[in-house]
Amino acid sequence: MTEKSSLNLHASAVSLDGKGILIIGVSGSGKSKLALALINSGAILVSDDQVILNNHENEIILSAPKAIIGKIEARNIGILQLPSTDAKLSLVVNLSNKESKRLPEPHYTCYFDKKIQLLNCQNLIGLEHSLIHFLKNIT
Repeated sequence: MTEKSSLNLHASAVSLDGKGILIIGVSGSGKSKLALALINSGAILVSDDQVILNNHENEIILSAPKAIIGKIEARNIGILQLPSTDAKLSLVVNLSNKESKRLPEPHYTCYFDKKIQLLNCQNLIGLEHSLIHFLKNIT
């Protein structure tokens, strides 16, 4: 049986200093809002609402479906057109799960048998500021 080489997720993604952040969560959890906040802090849009994960030998590349390249929803405002890019997946942020510990041990998730660090960040105000500094320590 052949392993899938791509996966389309209901998510948002941005690239910050070449590091891709995949933002997952249920509808209304703030994926687009966090993406826009990170973009305001220097990130570049990868995709909003749907993100394609492309499996490569040593990495996973995040990209947008052709129909929505450069588009992001600003709730109650409309669809915004922004510059966009592809990015190597470096971090997954889950906005639907709450972290049980104040200073947790690292969590991981897997896509295509590749281990990626996972942060559970439900309802964290100002999350984008912490993520910017956190990403500086991820290779």
